[in-house]
Amino acid sequence: MKSGSLIFLLLLCSAFASAADTLRLPVARLRTLHGAGGEFKAGKEGTVVVLLAPDCPLCKNYAPVLRELHTRFPGVKVYGIVPGKVYNAAVVADFARKYDIPFPLLQDPALSVTRSLQGIATPEAFYFASNGALVYRGMIDNRMVSLGKKRRLVTEKFLEDAIARNRTGLTVVTRRTEPIGCLINDY
Repeated sequence: MKSGSLIFLLLLCSAFASAADTLRLPVARLRTLHGAGGEFKAGKEGTVVVLLAPDCPLCKNYAPVLRELHTRFPGVKVYGIVPGKVYNAAVVADFARKYDIPFPLLQDPALSVTRSLQGIATPEAFYFASNGALVYRGMIDNRMVSLGKKRRLVTEKFLEDAIARNRTGLTVVTRRTEPIGCLINDY
C-alpha cells in the first residue's frame, strides 16, 4: 500500500513539473509603443521575455542589467512586456526613454501573454531556447532576498547563466526561481 501511494505521489509531482516545463514562447500580437501590432520573433540563440512595470522600483533598478544582457548576447532577442491597462503608451515610452531600454517594450493590456506565461511579478524573466521551449523562468539574479531586502553582492546570475549555458550546449542547472517583485496588476 505504501509503495502504491509513493508511486501515485511521484506521478502527481511529475505531472505538475511537466506542465510547467511545457511553457512555450507565446504566439501573440501585442501593441508596441507606437500602437502597431508587435509579435515575438525568436532569436537564433533564444528569446528573453521580461515582465516589467514602469512604476516598479525593481524594474527601474534592473534596467541596466537587462541593457547589459541585451548587448552581451546579440543572438538572443529580448522583449519587455508591460502587463495591465494602467500603463498607457506615453508612460511606457517615458520608462523606456528614462531607463534607456534598448529592446522592444510591448503592452499587454488584456494580460493575455502574462497569463499564458503564468507570470506573477515584475520583474520576472523567461528565457526560451531558439526552438521556443522554456529554459528558465524567475528572478534575473539573486540581488533580492525578499521585498525590501537586498544582498550587498549578487552571487548568482540566474538569467545570464541560463543563457550562457544554453548557448554553449551545457545543462542549465537552475531552471526556475520564485520571482521577488511587484505583483502584476490586473486592471
